[in-house]
Amino acid sequence: MRAGINRAEGTVVTSAISSDTILLQRLNTSDNIVEPRQITVTNLLAGGTAEPNLVLGSSGIPGSLTIFPATASKGTLKLVATNSTGNTLTEITNAAMGQATTITIPDPGAATAKFLLDHGTNTLAAGASIVANKVNGTESSNAVTASGMSGVITTSSLSTAGAGSYAITWTNTFIGSTNTVLLSIQGGSNTTENITLKVAPSSGTATLTIYNNTAATALNGTILIGYLVI
Repeated sequence: MRAGINRAEGTVVTSAISSDTILLQRLNTSDNIVEPRQITVTNLLAGGTAEPNLVLGSSGIPGSLTIFPATASKGTLKLVATNSTGNTLTEITNAAMGQATTITIPDPGAATAKFLLDHGTNTLAAGASIVANKVNGTESSNAVTASGMSGVITTSSLSTAGAGSYAITWTNTFIGSTNTVLLSIQGGSNTTENITLKVAPSSGTATLTIYNNTAATALNGTILIGYLVI
């Protein structure tokens, strides 16, 4: 195989092929060679139907793909294969997308971490945790906005009579009509016990109702309500 440079477009081109393998090597630079900005692998023969593949390494000889960001000395992104129990293929692919999508890997805040999958067995290592998006909110005039997967809602100072109830319209874009919303009382200045919480979720909102089950005593302060949307 012989390789050359297309000076006008700055691309690597081949002038002859002797096998199904292309070897890319460093070229000597000169003033009249344009550095390639993109290498595109396509069917090399006119009308060819073979699927082009980029192979890094071979059996027993590891390969990896390292990508640099736009700013110097700001890290790299590296794709590396590790040993499997057998000679099997691990394939990363995408589902059919209905729009242009950018998928970001978040910072786990640790030197090692794992993706959470929706199938199979997922076991967190000792000391590991899942941190939900936390948003708190303070209720006023029977309404509160707290759009998060988890958080704490602080009510206004309540004086709901015994056997009465207090309803709050809760705006939360994480909530859908089929979601489960878990609630817990986490404190507050109210000292009247025997309180029941109820939530009715819908799209982007929910009705949160506080029931005072102590017939002879009114509520007398704020209530902190922890929530988790799953």
